[in-house]
Amino acid sequence: EKNSPCSAISISFGFCGGSKGFYRTQNGFFKQAASQGQSVFVATGDNGAAGLRFSAKQGACVPTMTRGVSELAASPHVTAIGGTEFTPDYDVDGNDVGFVSETVWNDNSGTAGGGESKVFKRPAFQKGLIPKDKKRDVPDIAFGASPNSPGFFFGGRDPDSNAPAVECCIGGTSIGAPAWAGISQLISQEKGAPVGNLNTRLYQLGAEADGATTGIRDVTSGNNSFNGVTGFSAVPGYDKASGWGTVDMGIFVPAYLGP
Repeated sequence: EKNSPCSAISISFGFCGGSKGFYRTQNGFFKQAASQGQSVFVATGDNGAAGLRFSAKQGACVPTMTRGVSELAASPHVTAIGGTEFTPDYDVDGNDVGFVSETVWNDNSGTAGGGESKVFKRPAFQKGLIPKDKKRDVPDIAFGASPNSPGFFFGGRDPDSNAPAVECCIGGTSIGAPAWAGISQLISQEKGAPVGNLNTRLYQLGAEADGATTGIRDVTSGNNSFNGVTGFSAVPGYDKASGWGTVDMGIFVPAYLGP
């Protein structure tokens, strides 16, 4: 909506079967949002590097045997969010004692989406990262996603009694999109104004490769192969399995805004 007071938007649903024209139309809406200072975050999906097609028999999107990405997430005007998994380190009292290494989410519950768009050209902020790619690559950045390692609590209501309830445990790249919308709001609050599309600045910080000062925590292990489709491996720096990795928001937010 034009002139909406909302400064962050997250999209976390699976979708398949759209034409290139459909995705380009959505891209126009995302471009408008960015121009209005709205930050848009889209989950890359839970089917790894596999594409999706609509199955009339099942009445749902199903993974294919060929590579594909969420083209909603591939718009250059949104930040595409991938997924990781990790095992927290707890002390004897059950307190989380700090950071542990993360790997690309890939377990029996799903796999982080990532790969190369078939619709959108490579945007300026990705120039030179993967020279052979001429199209938009996703994800840009990631967030914890596995419902198993470690799993995430979800606050809502009991469907039977409608009483407030907390469910455990959920996951998916759908966790990361709203979480990143929240991170963008921390940036906006600190700046005192909406920040719009994060990608240009995010890629500048990612290229600095110094997590101690940028807050970006590189993910260098794991892959997003899924359903017999060979995916992409996490490597140092940017990759199509985890993007730039994940972030320590306490360091990332001030780093994003600069000195």
